[in-house]
Amino acid sequence: MRGRALVGLVLWPLTTVLAFGAGYLGLSAVVTTVRLDGPGRPVDALTAPRTPTVADRAALRVDRLIERHGCWSGEAPADLAGGLPLHAVVTLPGRRPAFVDSGVGFDLWTGVRAGRLHAFCR
Repeated sequence: MRGRALVGLVLWPLTTVLAFGAGYLGLSAVVTTVRLDGPGRPVDALTAPRTPTVADRAALRVDRLIERHGCWSGEAPADLAGGLPLHAVVTLPGRRPAFVDSGVGFDLWTGVRAGRLHAFCR
């Protein structure tokens, strides 16, 4: 290790280690960040739990509405043959996903109205 220097800086609760080593072929630098979860338990920054984003919460709400109301995308269920859906799960601009009357869903499907149609429902 002759000719090399190692410098470390530790901050609590975020531990940042900067290591600079001067070797025979040049200068190399390594930067590592490790967050400590509680007293001394390191958590990998890539696998640490993160706060859900607005998009994450919206997608979860869409999934719950579709499951709760027996909705579908694609072909209608066989027992609905000849009938029309009565409801839809949609996201209108600036609003959160909602279970609405099928008229709103048809407006989105045909392009009359802006928004996103996720599924039709019974």
